[in-house]
Amino acid sequence: GGRFFVSSPEHSVSQALAEAYPAERVICSAMPALVQGTVDLHRITDPHDLASVDLFVCRGTFGVAENAAIWVDERQIGHRAAPFLAQHLAIVLNRQEIVPTMHEAYARLSVAEPGFGVFIAGPSKTADIEQALVIGAHGPRSLTVVLMDENDTVRT
Repeated sequence: GGRFFVSSPEHSVSQALAEAYPAERVICSAMPALVQGTVDLHRITDPHDLASVDLFVCRGTFGVAENAAIWVDERQIGHRAAPFLAQHLAIVLNRQEIVPTMHEAYARLSVAEPGFGVFIAGPSKTADIEQALVIGAHGPRSLTVVLMDENDTVRT
């Protein structure tokens, strides 16, 4: 359920996501300057409305190489529930913001700062029921990470 693309001037984040999710129509973007959505995230007042979102796009703060986890905080997602209620999740990450280990990742976090943050490592999986594999059992069915170079970053 997880995959990644590398953005370039010739292959933008929007192009990569359009190729990855050609049939998704309800798109909510926390990065409208980079990826235009069909739903305005700022107009959603009830998190239950996020259940109809096909694709949610947001920025990751940093990634962890050893377990492919990405740190995302509420400043980047708008609604805490957004990355978990959408059918598919796309996270844009600067490739320079990848640290090797969780030890280095935790050193970058400040628990003194208020707010919500979470490590996201891809869609959940289970094969508990009749040994049938279900991807996205608790949350999105897929995760796509788009890596960008720092100088390609668009402010959001």
